[in-house]
Amino acid sequence: MPVKKDTLTRIKVIAGVDEICSCCPNNTEEKLCRYEIKIKSIDKKILNLLDLNLNEIYTYKYILNTIHEKINHKNFENICGTCQWFKYGYCQKGLGL
Repeated sequence: MPVKKDTLTRIKVIAGVDEICSCCPNNTEEKLCRYEIKIKSIDKKILNLLDLNLNEIYTYKYILNTIHEKINHKNFENICGTCQWFKYGYCQKGLGL
């Protein structure tokens, strides 16, 4: 069942390339990101904002609710504005910003 339909799906927060990154053209054959340092910095900022911890397990519903409570356009732009994908608006659209 897709995660969007099962809001009780459990998600483990990890550091590194994961399923969300699976289609990104910047993944290497070694399952690393070509922009690892930059991405880790962005990940750290977003985890701090959302008050989520690495290697912890949360429900999809909890993460989604936390995103909607804590992310606004200003802090999203401050954290993700340097990302090469930012200009395409995919994340803004997905977050409803």
